[in-house]
Amino acid sequence: MPTENSQELQDAVDTLSALVEERSAILELLEGAFPEEMERLGALQREIPNAQDELKVAARAAGSGEHDVLGHHIKVSSRKKVSVDTVLLLEEARQRDEIDTLVDAGFLTYAVNAKQLGRLDGVQKAIYKPFIKEGEGTSAVTLPSSLKG
Repeated sequence: MPTENSQELQDAVDTLSALVEERSAILELLEGAFPEEMERLGALQREIPNAQDELKVAARAAGSGEHDVLGHHIKVSSRKKVSVDTVLLLEEARQRDEIDTLVDAGFLTYAVNAKQLGRLDGVQKAIYKPFIKEGEGTSAVTLPSSLKG
């Protein structure tokens, strides 16, 4: 059943529609005037994301830190991967009758939030910390704007 749209929604649709229409008109003009260049531009737009992904893989392999390569500054930041043995943690919390306490502290929500371990008191922190495992995550790679396309 259709609902009445707000003026804000109508304005947003109108703005986006006008922008898309203008872009389409410009692209059509350029394709008519420069068909070969526009074909190559389309190919580049498809190739660049793959090349960026390949660069990120190579940068991760080069290791954490800052790398200056061919005049481009690339930053690789390592991240920790955190996992929780939720079943065992919940069994322990249930036995200790502390589910509500963990929820109130923000440590336990619909999922266990390992980053909130620090909100627990010292005894609880010592009890529940062994259920949290930390490992290597996927490194974040920051590309310079010159390589973002």
